Amino acid sequence: FVPQVFGNENIKLSILCMMAGGVEGQKRADINILLAGDPSMAKSVLLVEADKITHKSMYTSGRGASAAGLTIGMIKTSDGRMLAMAGVLPLMSGGIAYIDEFDKMNKDDRSAIQKVTIAKAGTTLTLPAKTAILAAANPKFGKFDSSQTITDNIDIPPPLLSRFDLIWVIKDEINLAEDLAKANHVLDTFENNNKEIIRKYTGKELTEYINYVKTLKPKLSPTIRKKIIPIYEKLRDLA
Repeated sequence: FVPQVFGNENIKLSILCMMAGGVEGQKRADINILLAGDPSMAKSVLLVEADKITHKSMYTSGRGASAAGLTIGMIKTSDGRMLAMAGVLPLMSGGIAYIDEFDKMNKDDRSAIQKVTIAKAGTTLTLPAKTAILAAANPKFGKFDSSQTITDNIDIPPPLLSRFDLIWVIKDEINLAEDLAKANHVLDTFENNNKEIIRKYTGKELTEYINYVKTLKPKLSPTIRKKIIPIYEKLRDLA
């Protein structure tokens, strides 16, 4: 999955798990992931490549790619009538929305995870938006400042950040060994510019495999419960 991007194995794994989804029931089956961090760290590439192998998905910008934006818009026709137009989130309900520049979303779109409502021109309309979201955002001041919290770094309010189940902070840090490996990886792509990128699975095979995984209905076993509870306790201690 995205072999042209060096490293980031855990991030790639989490994205694949998000594509697979969970088991529908009383609790939400899908997770939302935010990639937050420095520019030029391949966040957009991960979104674009994930979109290519997802059965039902759409890639867009937080600025809104259509008149309806991410939620619902009212469109005026040539004869003066007002028509409601669904945006990305309701259109992709049951699928995945890949949203770049998530920090640039307008205020109306920011609260639209899970359900969207519009009340304009005498019309009230509510549409389901059970859409898993993989979003990318850059720091407010150009580079992530480790001395500050994520809410200080990213222009996203805390209530909206809490909607994300997993937040990856991607920092452009100097590491001689890793930088050397990364440089060689990039140069290899230029050297083999006319050759197909070596993949263990093709995009079609990945799509088919993810679609198959989505049909499975795993159950929470006592063994897994014992493993999850200490992890939760550790996370609470960190908070």
